[in-house]
Parts: sequence; structure tokens; C-alpha cells
Amino acid sequence: MTTYLVKRNVTGAGPNDYDAALFRALSCIYDFPGLKWLHSFWDREASVSYCVYEAENVDQIYAHAALAHIPCDEVSAVLASGPDTYQAGRIAELEAAT
Repeated sequence: MTTYLVKRNVTGAGPNDYDAALFRALSCIYDFPGLKWLHSFWDREASVSYCVYEAENVDQIYAHAALAHIPCDEVSAVLASGPDTYQAGRIAELEAAT
């Protein structure tokens, strides 16, 4: 499974709009086997949302966004890492993936 970072331009969205979009995204996810929404971040000042998904392919991300009626402006495959996932040698793995 690949991890994807999705950028969504949400200009003009308020808290209720954002909450409704998250609800639609969650409601539609069951139509896409293998698609998993991990988490999202909303930068209200910049009017942008970043969402992290695991998916079988990038087409699932775009199809899910279309069905949920939410923006999907940029999608990038990413390698997730953090303090709880870091192991010795992880830097070499990250470099090999690029």
C-alpha cells in the first residue's frame, strides 16, 4: 500500500464546511476497498487542507474526492516517518526510495 499526501485548496471554507467535507469523505471511503484515511490538517489561514491516505493507487484518491465532492488539487506519493517509526538505517531507506 502506498501513502499519499493530498493538498486541497479550501478557500472560503469555514468550520461547518470543513466538518461537512470530512463527513462526506468518511462516508464515501467504504466504496474504495484498500483506501484508508489516516489524518488531515487544516491551515485555515492559508485556506488549504492536507490529508494523508493509504491507497492502492492514485486513481483511488481522485475518484474518492470526486464522489465526496471535495477538492483534490495535488496528490503525491510520500514515505511516512516519525519518532515512533524511526529505526537505525531509516535514512538509507529514505534515500533509496528517491
